[in-house]
Amino acid sequence: MAATGTILYGAADAAAALFATGDARYKVSGMYLEFQNGGGTATPPSYDRGGAAAYYAGLASSPNHDYLRVPLAAGVIAVTDPSLYAGNIARFFAVSADAVGVWGKTFSSTVSSLVYGGALVAMVDPLDASQDVLVARFYFDTSSQLAKIEGVQLSVQCDLPFA
Repeated sequence: MAATGTILYGAADAAAALFATGDARYKVSGMYLEFQNGGGTATPPSYDRGGAAAYYAGLASSPNHDYLRVPLAAGVIAVTDPSLYAGNIARFFAVSADAVGVWGKTFSSTVSSLVYGGALVAMVDPLDASQDVLVARFYFDTSSQLAKIEGVQLSVQCDLPFA
């Protein structure tokens, strides 16, 4: 399913490190896939461009919300208007891969897991989530949320338009 991301303040930190030094650790290299267990539909949270790291840390105390931290499957460039732009949309893809979220909650069809949003992140150290730089957040409309199906991983697309 596709969503359009909202660029966060952390994107400026990642872009400055990437642009000024070429440090590839600050490129978008992962995605958080936020999920809810228990069926139904999820109500996306209200959010602004700051505070994303605290929000994801706060999911540790939720009884039925968690997130997967997965590497990107691909990133491509797309165009909204060829007469104005050579390529102004960064399009990212990720695939769910884990059976357990970052905070230990099960991600499975047996507990009716539902992916309803997530974030694009620069995984500065793939083995240390505490160093992740959150670049953008996104959420799906209730009609587009993705239920986990037994034996199938979920594919998620997030677009970041630059215009």
